Amino acid sequence: MGLPTLYRYMQDDDSIIYLALCNQLQSYQLLLEEEKDISEENRMMTEYIISRTEELIDKYAQKIGNDTTIQRPQWDNLTPQSKG
Repeated sequence: MGLPTLYRYMQDDDSIIYLALCNQLQSYQLLLEEEKDISEENRMMTEYIISRTEELIDKYAQKIGNDTTIQRPQWDNLTPQSKG
C-alpha cells in the first residue's frame, strides 16, 4: 500500500470519526431534552460530554476540510491486492 493510499484511508477514518462524533452529540443533546428527571451528576456529565464532543467535532472538521460529507468507498480498492 503506497503512501497516497494510506493517506486516503486515514482521511476516510477521520470522516467516519467526524460522523460518529456528530451522532454522539445529537444523542446526548436529545438525552438532555427528553430526560427531565436526570440526576444533577448525570446532567453535569452529559453536559461535559457534549462540550468535549463539540470540541472534537471542530478538530475533525478542520482535519477533513470543508467537505464534511462521507464519500462512498470504492469497494474494489478496499481489499489488498495479492502479490504474485
